[in-house]
Parts: sequence; C-alpha cells; structure tokens
Amino acid sequence: MTVTVSVQNGHPSFEGLRGGLGRRKPLQSRMFTRLAALASLALLVTAPAAASAATSPPPGPVGLRAFLLRADDAPTNTYARTPSFAWTPSRGATRYDFDLATSKAFTQASIVWSSALRTSPLRTPVVSIPVSLPWMTGSPYALYARVRAVTDRGTSAWSTPFGFNMTWTSMPDRILPDYPGLVRWTPVEGATSYEVWFLDPGKIIQTITNAADEREYYTFHLDPSWTGTVHWRVRAVRRIFGTLPNGLPAVVDGPWSPIYTSTNPTPSIGALSLTAAVSEVASTPDAPKVHALTPAFVYSGNEGVFGEFSDLYRVYVSTDKACVNVVYTGPVTGSPAYAPRLSGPLALPTTKDGETAAAGKYLDDGTETGTFTADYRAVSATEGAPTTAPAGQAFPSDFGADGPAIDLWDSGWPAGRYYWTVVPVEDVIGASNTIQYYDLELPQDACAAGRVIAFGKTSQTAITTVSGRPFATGLTPDGAMISAQTSSPQFYGTPLIAWEPAAGATGYEVQVSHTAYPWKQAAPSLFTGSTSALLEGLKPGTWYYRVRGIDPFLSGPIKQMAWSKPAELVLSRPTFTTAPSR
Repeated sequence: MTVTVSVQNGHPSFEGLRGGLGRRKPLQSRMFTRLAALASLALLVTAPAAASAATSPPPGPVGLRAFLLRADDAPTNTYARTPSFAWTPSRGATRYDFDLATSKAFTQASIVWSSALRTSPLRTPVVSIPVSLPWMTGSPYALYARVRAVTDRGTSAWSTPFGFNMTWTSMPDRILPDYPGLVRWTPVEGATSYEVWFLDPGKIIQTITNAADEREYYTFHLDPSWTGTVHWRVRAVRRIFGTLPNGLPAVVDGPWSPIYTSTNPTPSIGALSLTAAVSEVASTPDAPKVHALTPAFVYSGNEGVFGEFSDLYRVYVSTDKACVNVVYTGPVTGSPAYAPRLSGPLALPTTKDGETAAAGKYLDDGTETGTFTADYRAVSATEGAPTTAPAGQAFPSDFGADGPAIDLWDSGWPAGRYYWTVVPVEDVIGASNTIQYYDLELPQDACAAGRVIAFGKTSQTAITTVSGRPFATGLTPDGAMISAQTSSPQFYGTPLIAWEPAAGATGYEVQVSHTAYPWKQAAPSLFTGSTSALLEGLKPGTWYYRVRGIDPFLSGPIKQMAWSKPAELVLSRPTFTTAPSR
C-alpha cells in the first residue's frame, strides 16, 4: 500500500487509503492514526526548525567575564573600581559589539557605555571601559554587560548578560592611632576623597588624605572642656571621571562609619614643639619618613621663640632646612594639629561675633574666602587656590577637580626632602569688629631655633607588573585568549593592559615606545579614567609602555605624577587563519 502525505490549508492530507473509515480494517485504521500523528509532529518540529534556521542568528559569544588585572583572576561579581571584560573568541568574528547598562533589558536609556562610542571597531575579545564607574548595587546586580560577534555571514545573538555590582570593599576603619587634635582612618580602595562628620559642632568636612584635624573643637572656644571628647564619623566618596551617556550621578557616597570617640588631653602650655608629620606613616624629629599622602602636622605648646603666647597657629612647609623657600602655607587654626582639607571651613572669620564666641561655637563667616594680613607677607585665608586643569594642559579637563591645591609634589626622597614648622599667630580686633591675623615670628626664626622636622613625599606610581609579568591580556599569535605568563608576552592584535591604582590619582596617562631607554614616545598619549587601556594601532614588533596618574590637587601647574617602570610586550603576526562562521 502506498500512502502520500501532503499539506492542504495547513493540515495533513492522506492519499492511497480508499473508502470510509467504517470499512477500514483495524490494521489500516491503526496505520492511518499513526501516520497522521507522525505527519503532524513533522510539521511542528521540522517546519518551524527550518524557518528558525533561516532567520535566527548564530549563538552569541560565551565566557564573558570581568576582571581588574588579569582575565584569569578569580571570578567575582563585586568591584571597587571599574573592571575590564574578556570572552572566548568567536569563530569567524571580524569585530565585536559590547554594551554596558544598568538594566538587564539593555534599553537605550540604561546604556552606560557602548563600543559604539569608540572611534574604531572592537576587534579583540577584550575591552577596557575608559571611565570610572560609580559605586552602585542592585538586586541582584546594578550593572550588566553583553557582547555579540559580527562575522562575514552576519551578526550573532547577544551573549548571556554578565551582572555585577560596583561597591566599596571595606569601610574607613579607625585602627590607626589618633594624635591630640587629629583623627585618622584606613584608606578605602576606589575612594577619591573622604567626608568627616564632627557630630558635636555639627560640621562635615572633606579631604583627600586619611586624617582630619579638629579645628572646630579648639578655635575661639572659651570652655576648655569642649576639646576633651570628640565624636566623629567618616565615609568614603567616589567621584566619576569621564562622561557617562545616561547621566549617572557624578559623585557617590559610601556608608558612614560607626560613631568613633576620641579623647584629647588638656591643651599643653610652654614652648611650641613639633610632634610628627602623620599619614600612613609618621615622621618624627629623630626618624623622618617618606609619605604617599600629604601628611597632617601635629604640634604642642603655646609659646613662640620670642616669648609670645598664642592659641592660634599656622603651618609652613619649605624645601630647605632654613625654611626660607616656603612652598606651602596652611590656614590659621586653633587646634594642636593641621590636616589639609578640601572643604570647610577653610579659613577663620574676618569679623567677630561676641555672642557666638561666648556660646562656645566655632566662628565661621560662611564665605571661606578673603585675604588676611600678616607681619611678613600677605597670606590667603583659604588652604589654596581652586585647582582645575590649566588652559592648554595635556590631560582632559574632566580629570580636574574643584577645590584647593593641597597636595605636595614628589620631593625626590631620600635626597630631596620637605621641612615643616609651625608659628604662633595673633588675632587683632579692629574697627567694626573686623579681625586681622598676624604671624608672631618668621618660619625662618622657628627653624633656626630647632623647631623643624624633615619628611619626604613620594609621587606614587601605578603598578603595572607582578613578579616581572605585566598585567596584560589578549590573543596569542595562535588565537587563544590568555594573560601574560612571561616578562615579555607575545600577543596578536590589540592587547589590554591594566595596573594597580596610584593613591591620589583621578585619571591616568599611558605612553608607548619602541625602546625602554631612552624613552621615545611613539604615539599620542592615551588618557583614561579607568585602571586599564587597550593598546590600539600598534604594528608588530617589541613595545614598551608606561603609566602615570594625574592628581588635580597637586600644588603648581604640573598635575602629572611619576611614571611607572616600563613594561614590555611583543606584538606578532598571527599563526592562525580566521575561519568563516558556520
């Protein structure tokens, strides 16, 4: 018996079976039922599958993952600073499309960064995000990444999204010992500054160091008990550098620490003396140290070289032991310590309110501006002039920062050093309750009398290698994705380099050269707000690269920090042939 199955109006039609169903033998009836079921199943499976094969894109890339330094780092979904991304190379891919968004749906409004923003196609299965992402967490994730391959036969589907959170990995911890008039905390990875909340006077100040003085508790207070106990909290702040197309907030705060309590001794009397310059280390009169952060300065006493008594002080920093070449001048404060600040109050008032002083409150005219006169020189009332990227500066303008220039340049330790001292200051009330401030001695006289401590300041470098191997990831000449295993790794195409952050840097500059020494820059500098970069457009051969941070709070017009040691890599021609996609 011959049976033909055809389709009419979307339903199976059977020929070769004669007569009505009532006259069919049982075997024929069972055969008909079985054939009908098989034909229907074939329509449900093979017909849609054939249509799907003609319209569905090939599968998307696999193995999408995030990392900070090397693609083979232990996987995680939480990062304190912007990660890079890598994935398994796709067969026949000529380029890749990459999206980063705040939604797993990747709607247009949620896109944070996309490879479409690049000036050239993304041809390597690894990508660096050139901006600093804000701290943000979601349920389960706040950010999602995806990638797809573009081949000579079409575009693949998007990969499975990779979700992750950007958040602090630790909180500022008060494990560092305090000094009279000073609080300290441990730095937080990914933080660009800190806010300190002094609960008793209700003041919040901002700083880029890991210490804050307690000037609010000392200056102009009539009740000595005000200085005894200090309640305070601290939190890390992360500022975005680089432009995000969806308008995420430029500044994100971490959580406040628990309430810490510091106890101060009664303010000392007698000759002014220096205790230490303090940051992550302490420089004392007998043991000068080099500091990665501009230190705070601690002192005691109230009597100057010529016998003058005062409860106001000013710190001076010089490049010579005689304290003649002054490079940094602090504001007038009443505390036995001074730490640089970004926000206020930064200055003492220029008018005096007797009732406010009698109430035991810190006087603040609210302007944080103005100029005071001194015996020997005019001195700015604030901690420094606002700093932004100067006109014609080489780095991008958004790497600048609003705030005073409170950071010190590399001193060239151990040969080069800074020297600091403190002098007493007198406040004189003039007509209309105006206040003028006078230094009661020269820094030169204070240093000549032995009131001087040396210290060093290092411009911290970005760390680009570990055990001699650079933090570099890319395609090997035979087409495998790998991170550097030797001190001179070989890559094909565009490798990604990464580095450990430098304290104080808000952005980075990357340069390449054909020789490590003498260094001859072979391409325009690359600037990024991240801690990684793609080395694009380089021809095959041996290359060296170096990285330096940009610190907008450095005093003076030069904001670039010290270069890292040159790292080596070799770009080779491929030993494989790119097969077309199937």
